[in-house]
Amino acid sequence: MKGIDVRVAGVLLGLAAAATAAQAERRPAPSELVKRMREEVRPHVDLTTDPARYSVLTCTANYEAHPSTAMLEDGRTIFCFWDLQHGGPCGPAAVSRDAGRTWTRIDERLPKAWTNCYDAPVAFRFTNPKTGRRILRVFAGHYGDRGKDKDRPLTIAMPSILSEDDGETWRFVEPLGVDFTCVISFFGMLQLKDGSYLGAFHRGPEPWGMGSPLEVLLSRSTDGGMTWSKPWVAAKHPDYDLCEPCLFYSPDKSEIGMIIRENRGCGVAQMCFSKDEGRTWSPVQDAPLDLYGERHVVQRLPDGRYFFAFRSQEKKSPHVYGWVGPWEGIRDGSGKGGYRMKLFHNDTYWWDCGYQGV
Repeated sequence: MKGIDVRVAGVLLGLAAAATAAQAERRPAPSELVKRMREEVRPHVDLTTDPARYSVLTCTANYEAHPSTAMLEDGRTIFCFWDLQHGGPCGPAAVSRDAGRTWTRIDERLPKAWTNCYDAPVAFRFTNPKTGRRILRVFAGHYGDRGKDKDRPLTIAMPSILSEDDGETWRFVEPLGVDFTCVISFFGMLQLKDGSYLGAFHRGPEPWGMGSPLEVLLSRSTDGGMTWSKPWVAAKHPDYDLCEPCLFYSPDKSEIGMIIRENRGCGVAQMCFSKDEGRTWSPVQDAPLDLYGERHVVQRLPDGRYFFAFRSQEKKSPHVYGWVGPWEGIRDGSGKGGYRMKLFHNDTYWWDCGYQGV
């Protein structure tokens, strides 16, 4: 968006892969499909021409990115956390008391250990289904230097900070450890029908969670986000790097959908579905082409439709896009009944525009 410093587009808060062998007979080969999508996908609605929709959380000469947000029950208090550089140290944080219009930095409230945590902090609001106790918890990818901490190999995955008083005070929580080795911590999160939580993250085959192919894992918490079960694999594909999963229910909660970024560049966004509360999943398949992009986050709208925000993959420069549409248009892969919109314009970095919190 012209007139706004998009070097920090990742911390601007908007109010607001490939086919199988059978599919390949009916559509272009994966690389051709991706190339065509990068050239041809355009927004149906462009919101970047209306500056009144935007507020600036921070604006510096530094690259600050990967914001994640969590809202309190009042519908107006929003916490935002991000990191410095691409996958760099955590530490920056802010709170808004007016639904994102103005912001106050709260870096000094956070534990010092948080600045030694790295890679895309992700914030969640949890409620204990038995006691009603509510917490804010922010996870990071790893503590210290990934791959170089020889004294504590593979124990540094998913450190976090936690608040039990609606963000007034915070404490550091030790990493979840070897079972949660990851590239980025929990990204998808869904409260299930019984009140427990299903968290989703991704990792590769190398010791520190890197490498290819990337696969999606799930873990469950039954005590309001305090402890987590041993993770299990939910989605994988030998030809794709599956990462940054987004979880959401069907309107009647009979199915859980998962939209997944394909990071190898040979396919569009992928999706799969579960009919047993996340225990088992269908094979991955192409998501609607209008959802082609990365790091999807979703909210259900009051009228029943779904709003996804994601980083688009334009040919010259990625922008932040959105899609609004019905469950049916997602489930059948058509995107029918929905439309694509442009939320933020990026004319600074050709390779990245940060990420988005909703």
